[in-house]
Amino acid sequence: MSERRANMATPSVFEAIRPTTPTVSVGVLAADLGPLTSQVEILEHSGVKLAHFEVMDGSFCPMTKISLPIVGAVRTSFIRDAHLMITDSFDKIADYVKAGADVITVYSVAEAR
Repeated sequence: MSERRANMATPSVFEAIRPTTPTVSVGVLAADLGPLTSQVEILEHSGVKLAHFEVMDGSFCPMTKISLPIVGAVRTSFIRDAHLMITDSFDKIADYVKAGADVITVYSVAEAR
């Protein structure tokens, strides 16, 4: 193994790269909404830093049960990203921010504007 390749495996290299790498975002849509609080706690203990909430109203893709009240109800230390696949999403951004979303992702194909 070359010296350069051997040096790439040292922890200092990984520590230097880690802040620049992508973060895995966990989708709340995959969670069981019944025991959602306990599932969020499991994610927090596993080191999750980012979760996304797929908000769909049925006009662009199938409707989900993830909506403004769910985004507001989840109390967590991780960053909450609300993916708005809904009509008039630009008009609803402030509501999601008030509910606690840290990041808003708007799907432009869901917008008629």
